[in-house]
Amino acid sequence: MDTNRRIALSSAVQITGKFLAYAVSTVLLIVLSTHLGTSGIGQYTTITTFVSFFVTIADFGLSAVLVREIAQNPDRKETLTAQFMGLRVAYSLLILALAPLASSLIPQYRGLITEGVVIAALAQFILLVNQIFVSVLQTRLRLDKATYADITNRLVTLVFTVVAASFFHTVGGFLIAALWATTIGSLVNTGLCYAWAKKHWRIRLSLAYQEWPAVFLVILPLGIFNTIGQIYFKVDTIILSLLKSSHDVGIYGYAYNIFAVIFTIPTLFIGVVLPKFSQLWKEDREGLVVFAQKVFSVVSLIIFPLTAIIFVLAPFLTVILARQSPADGIIAGRVLIILCASLIPYAFQDFFQAILFVSNSQVGLIKNLVVASIVNLGLNFLLIPRYGYMAAATVTLISEIIMLYLTVRLSKRVIQLRLRFNNYGAILTATVAAAVLLKVGMVLTGLGIDHFASLPLWRQVVTAGSLGLIGVLIYVGILLLPGKRSPLRELVESIQSR
Repeated sequence: MDTNRRIALSSAVQITGKFLAYAVSTVLLIVLSTHLGTSGIGQYTTITTFVSFFVTIADFGLSAVLVREIAQNPDRKETLTAQFMGLRVAYSLLILALAPLASSLIPQYRGLITEGVVIAALAQFILLVNQIFVSVLQTRLRLDKATYADITNRLVTLVFTVVAASFFHTVGGFLIAALWATTIGSLVNTGLCYAWAKKHWRIRLSLAYQEWPAVFLVILPLGIFNTIGQIYFKVDTIILSLLKSSHDVGIYGYAYNIFAVIFTIPTLFIGVVLPKFSQLWKEDREGLVVFAQKVFSVVSLIIFPLTAIIFVLAPFLTVILARQSPADGIIAGRVLIILCASLIPYAFQDFFQAILFVSNSQVGLIKNLVVASIVNLGLNFLLIPRYGYMAAATVTLISEIIMLYLTVRLSKRVIQLRLRFNNYGAILTATVAAAVLLKVGMVLTGLGIDHFASLPLWRQVVTAGSLGLIGVLIYVGILLLPGKRSPLRELVESIQSR
């Protein structure tokens, strides 16, 4: 298979695999929420969020550097892989071992949460080692294999979680079993990637620690950015878990877990066009501006209706998760409404960040993130004690708006990038019309939240999915109405010509 066809196949598999992974993760989230309840899902969210801080520090951008080094020194690929494997194992063990130690020192986390942190840290250590094998596959343009392994991982985790639900009938017992299910899935994922990676060259481990300081200096900017970003995104949950009850964290967790899946959609799209940004930055700056305008228009077409539809369906989505307590699900829906409003600034700042990354503006991005993180941290500590999860959601929205402002200002200063909101009138009109018509239809058919909460789970899922699809069809239909030139048609034709 030639390189272009391999890249096309790998990209198609990755995009399709991402959406399949979202679907499996959503089912897993429903299973967990159904059997854990609000307080249990709060404990689960606390465990996974707490461990994620240490995972970010343990990762520190090492895999990306390995891919680059192998690409630049293909004759040393086996030696580089062995050295990076040794560094990854030693450094990850050191950092992740600190997670249960730190949790045991926090009075609110002692007992069940600390036990869960031990298991979750083990699962993440396995996945961090797996990133070395994924890097090997990436250099050979076989990330489709990594996608297959990831989907298998999620399916295995889901199966073992469902089995655990039939054997463990206490919240604590099922929580620990579910975390072990995640560990089993991680082992399967890593085993598959190792089997595929070793077909390309020999995989071994070398503790050549003399090379480690030089590697750390290279990955330091990316590592700092990722670490600050993790604090920026997850500190609200940690503060909430320290100052409020597991029940409050659970309500926020219902909303945030849905939001976490949704906000990866613009990230996935930007990830697809990132290589093109990089290529045009090096070869054709004028072409970059033209292409960036088209991508900007696509982001506008996607993010406004997505936000509006989630805004309408928010309480329905959280009620699906809060099977044991629909009242908690309704409250979580209000939290999700605030969170989903931050999708718009997040999507656009993610777009500008991608261009700034390829233009080597990491220092400016780190400064922006530090400013936004300080504001985020201060507001969370100030407001969460009084307003709880509503404050956490509101601070997320404020922080994303600040990040968007700082990122746009940086892009204008560094790369003089000024873009237009083409056809924004038609897009906003179609978005508002789709949201209003969807809401009116729900009222006329008597589909209120109380009635929805009384439906069986499968009917809730089908109903929510159908409503989302109807909202999308209304939006697209309005954009394609005869008369004025459709922005949707213009965009498709311009991308095709490009």
